[in-house]
Amino acid sequence: MTEVGQALLLRVQPLIKDLDTALGDIESHRSKPSGTLRINSNLIGARVLLQLAVPKFLARYPEMHVDIVTEGRLVDIVASGFDAGIRLAESVPKDMVAVALGGADRFVAVAAPAYLKKRGVPRTPLELLQHSCIRYRMRSGRIYHWEFERRDQSLDVDVPGMLTLDEDRLMIDAAIEGLGIACSAARRQRSDCEPKTLCRA
Repeated sequence: MTEVGQALLLRVQPLIKDLDTALGDIESHRSKPSGTLRINSNLIGARVLLQLAVPKFLARYPEMHVDIVTEGRLVDIVASGFDAGIRLAESVPKDMVAVALGGADRFVAVAAPAYLKKRGVPRTPLELLQHSCIRYRMRSGRIYHWEFERRDQSLDVDVPGMLTLDEDRLMIDAAIEGLGIACSAARRQRSDCEPKTLCRA
């Protein structure tokens, strides 16, 4: 290399080093997701997300922001600008890609002691047909049929009742007030003020 070439190299080396560093930063930024992940869910689904997914996701991708909207209605995920939605399997549109979250959930039938003293304790799922149950309206508008399973045998019961609600916490509150038997996610049963568990679904 000539003397002029050596002088030029000494002058451009810092620039080349800065350029390499800048390109490396860009590549690093591309390999680390950033931005906002918007999710539409009901309250139960949001609780599952917060327990099973969000802590791990944010620890792995610290430059991400998670925005969970629990507005209580099933919206068109794409049209409303969401990246994902939490739905019961029965509510997932056929043209959407579905991934199971947290495995199969367990539900329990619960009632207040005062109700059971007055109406008796149902011993089988079909005996629920003789009781006043608190029915659950899904976001699609369909009434949820209580699902029971024993030794690989499944049974769906379209329970009767004078009260229909669309929020898990309200169903528990109604059961505590003695208004009937409710079907609630098993993970909700963790307080002494909760109604008595009858049987697991």
